[in-house]
Amino acid sequence: MGDVLSPWIGRLEKQEYIWRETIHSVKGHVASVDAFGNANHGFARLVDWRVRKLSENEAVATWELNEKEYAQKGYPFSIQYRITYKIDANGLTVCTSAKNVGKESAPFGLGYVVQHV
Repeated sequence: MGDVLSPWIGRLEKQEYIWRETIHSVKGHVASVDAFGNANHGFARLVDWRVRKLSENEAVATWELNEKEYAQKGYPFSIQYRITYKIDANGLTVCTSAKNVGKESAPFGLGYVVQHV
Protein backbone atom coordinates (compact mmCIF):
# COMPACT_ATOMS: atom_id res chain seq x y z
CA MET A 1 0.00 0.00 0.00
CA GLY A 2 2.67 2.44 0.98
CA ASP A 3 4.29 3.90 4.05
CA VAL A 4 2.52 5.63 6.93
CA LEU A 5 4.53 8.70 7.91
CA SER A 6 4.16 9.73 11.56
CA PRO A 7 4.59 11.27 14.11
CA TRP A 8 6.23 13.66 11.67
CA ILE A 9 6.13 13.90 7.91
CA GLY A 10 8.87 15.32 5.77
CA ARG A 11 12.20 16.08 7.39
CA LEU A 12 13.46 17.09 10.82
CA GLU A 13 16.35 19.48 10.33
CA LYS A 14 19.49 18.12 12.01
CA GLN A 15 17.31 15.25 13.35
CA GLU A 16 15.89 17.56 16.01
CA TYR A 17 12.69 19.42 16.80
CA ILE A 18 11.60 21.88 19.44
CA TRP A 19 8.42 21.27 21.43
CA ARG A 20 7.40 23.59 24.25
CA GLU A 21 10.87 25.14 24.42
CA THR A 22 12.60 21.75 24.72
CA ILE A 23 14.90 20.36 22.02
CA HIS A 24 14.25 16.69 21.23
CA SER A 25 16.77 14.66 19.22
CA VAL A 26 15.98 11.54 17.18
CA LYS A 27 19.60 11.05 16.13
CA GLY A 28 20.47 7.38 15.71
CA HIS A 29 16.84 6.25 15.83
CA VAL A 30 15.55 6.83 12.30
CA ALA A 31 15.82 4.63 9.22
CA SER A 32 16.72 7.33 6.75
CA VAL A 33 18.69 10.54 6.87
CA ASP A 34 19.09 12.76 3.82
CA ALA A 35 22.37 14.16 2.48
CA PHE A 36 22.00 17.20 4.77
CA GLY A 37 21.63 15.12 7.96
CA ASN A 38 17.86 15.58 8.29
CA ALA A 39 15.65 12.76 9.64
CA ASN A 40 12.95 11.56 7.26
CA HIS A 41 9.33 10.59 7.89
CA GLY A 42 8.92 9.43 11.50
CA PHE A 43 8.75 6.00 13.13
CA ALA A 44 5.42 4.55 11.94
CA ARG A 45 6.83 3.18 8.69
CA LEU A 46 9.55 1.28 10.56
CA VAL A 47 7.45 -0.88 12.87
CA ASP A 48 5.33 -4.00 12.57
CA TRP A 49 1.68 -3.06 12.87
CA ARG A 50 -0.62 -5.57 14.56
CA VAL A 51 -3.25 -6.95 12.19
CA ARG A 52 -6.63 -6.85 13.93
CA LYS A 53 -8.84 -7.87 11.01
CA LEU A 54 -8.10 -9.37 7.63
CA SER A 55 -10.74 -10.31 5.10
CA GLU A 56 -11.17 -10.34 1.35
CA ASN A 57 -12.05 -6.64 1.19
CA GLU A 58 -10.84 -5.14 4.48
CA ALA A 59 -7.72 -4.99 6.62
CA VAL A 60 -7.37 -3.27 10.01
CA ALA A 61 -4.06 -2.75 11.79
CA THR A 62 -3.02 -0.96 14.98
CA TRP A 63 0.18 0.29 16.58
CA GLU A 64 0.97 2.22 19.73
CA LEU A 65 3.84 4.65 19.84
CA ASN A 66 4.60 4.29 23.54
CA GLU A 67 6.42 7.07 25.39
CA LYS A 68 8.24 4.53 27.60
CA GLU A 69 9.88 3.02 24.53
CA TYR A 70 10.21 6.13 22.39
CA ALA A 71 11.32 8.70 24.99
CA GLN A 72 14.91 7.51 24.56
CA LYS A 73 14.43 7.81 20.79
CA GLY A 74 13.45 11.48 21.06
CA TYR A 75 9.64 11.22 21.16
CA PRO A 76 8.38 11.12 24.79
CA PHE A 77 4.70 10.93 23.87
CA SER A 78 2.11 8.14 23.46
CA ILE A 79 -0.09 7.86 20.38
CA GLN A 80 -2.43 4.98 19.46
CA TYR A 81 -2.93 4.43 15.73
CA ARG A 82 -5.56 2.49 13.81
CA ILE A 83 -5.61 2.17 10.04
CA THR A 84 -8.33 0.55 7.93
CA TYR A 85 -8.04 -0.35 4.26
CA LYS A 86 -11.28 -1.20 2.43
CA ILE A 87 -11.79 -2.17 -1.18
CA ASP A 88 -15.21 -2.01 -2.80
CA ALA A 89 -16.81 -1.13 -6.13
CA ASN A 90 -15.80 2.51 -5.65
CA GLY A 91 -12.09 1.70 -5.12
CA LEU A 92 -9.79 1.81 -2.12
CA THR A 93 -10.62 3.73 1.06
CA VAL A 94 -7.98 4.31 3.71
CA CYS A 95 -9.04 5.59 7.13
CA THR A 96 -6.49 6.37 9.82
CA SER A 97 -7.13 7.49 13.37
CA ALA A 98 -4.62 8.58 15.96
CA LYS A 99 -5.32 9.22 19.62
CA ASN A 100 -3.02 10.88 22.12
CA VAL A 101 -3.12 8.58 25.16
CA GLY A 102 -0.37 10.42 27.01
CA LYS A 103 -0.66 12.98 29.77
CA GLU A 104 0.51 15.95 27.68
CA SER A 105 -0.22 17.33 24.25
CA ALA A 106 2.14 16.00 21.59
CA PRO A 107 3.60 17.29 18.33
CA PHE A 108 2.03 15.21 15.60
CA GLY A 109 1.81 14.82 11.85
CA LEU A 110 0.43 12.11 9.57
CA GLY A 111 1.03 11.41 5.91
CA TYR A 112 1.45 8.63 3.37
CA VAL A 113 3.81 7.57 0.62
CA VAL A 114 1.78 5.87 -2.09
CA GLN A 115 3.38 2.97 -3.93
CA HIS A 116 2.35 2.75 -7.58
CA VAL A 117 2.04 -0.63 -9.25
